[in-house]
Amino acid sequence: MSSVTASPRITTLRFLPALAWAGVIFYISDQPTLPDVPGLASTITSVLGHFTVYFVLAVLIWWGLGARGLTDRQRVGIAFTIAVLYGVSDEWHQSFVPGRQPDIFDIITDAVGAATGLAIIQRVASSERFGHLIPK
Repeated sequence: MSSVTASPRITTLRFLPALAWAGVIFYISDQPTLPDVPGLASTITSVLGHFTVYFVLAVLIWWGLGARGLTDRQRVGIAFTIAVLYGVSDEWHQSFVPGRQPDIFDIITDAVGAATGLAIIQRVASSERFGHLIPK
C-alpha cells in the first residue's frame, strides 16, 4: 500500500491519459464501419482490437489510481471494474450507431484484455528488476 497520497491536482492529472484513451475508444465505437486489416479475418481483427484497447485502458486507469493510497488489490480491482464497465457502456453505445451492434463476446474480450494488462503491469511494478521504472 502506498503510504503517501499525492495532491488532488496530481491525482486528477494522472487520470488524463485514461480519459483521453476512453475518448479514442468512444470515437472508434462511433464509426459505422471499421477498416479491414489485409490478411486477417474481421473476427480476429475485432478480438485483437478489443483486447488491446482494454488492455491499455485498464493499465492507464491503474496508473491513474496510483496516487490515491490504495492497496495493490484495491487498485487492480477498481481499475478492472472501471475498464469492464466502460466496455459495457461502449457496447451499449454501439447499439445506437448504424452498422454496429453490441456483442457480449466483445465485453468478454474487453475483460480478458483488461485482466491481462493489469496482471502484467502489477507483475512488472512489483518486480525488483523493473519496478523502479513504473511510477506508483
